[in-house]
Amino acid sequence: MKRLYKGKSLLEFRDNFVSIDVETTGMASPLDRIIEISAVRYENAKEVDVFTHLINPGFRITPFIENLTGIKNTDLTNMPDEFVVMKKFDSFIKKDDVFLAHNAHFDVNIIYDTYLRTFCEPFSYDFIDTLRLSRRFLKNMSHKLSDLLTYYGFETDGAHRAEFDARGAAEIYLKIKEEFANCI
Repeated sequence: MKRLYKGKSLLEFRDNFVSIDVETTGMASPLDRIIEISAVRYENAKEVDVFTHLINPGFRITPFIENLTGIKNTDLTNMPDEFVVMKKFDSFIKKDDVFLAHNAHFDVNIIYDTYLRTFCEPFSYDFIDTLRLSRRFLKNMSHKLSDLLTYYGFETDGAHRAEFDARGAAEIYLKIKEEFANCI
């Protein structure tokens, strides 16, 4: 599916960004729904604020997704729907934010589709992809988020939860920035 108003994928290093991650009901973005969203704001390369929320998708998630994320159907039952949570998320972000994520196209695409359903407008923010950066600068290794966290000496318990993965992407980004800032 072509997303005409999607922001640009940036290849740059900066100190101010919002690291995001979503957990979803599956991998088919227009059809699947967000069940957890996190955004961790960094200013001057330091964490200053965080937004995290579970979302009731309106249907049961599969056992595979429960096992992958650790999020259970019972965790989602009394959570608000995507309209309520995305309004809160939209209040958290700022018009000049640049987003960061590992495999950012997935996260940005599903947020884009959710924005279309929720607000009848696209999510048009520029973004930086730590997967793209790791492929460019760390050529001879695995580019999975957990493998990169291990490579840089970070904990991996908590993977596949949105807030953990958003912070993990930011940690990887800051390490790659430290090592390769002069290479862009």
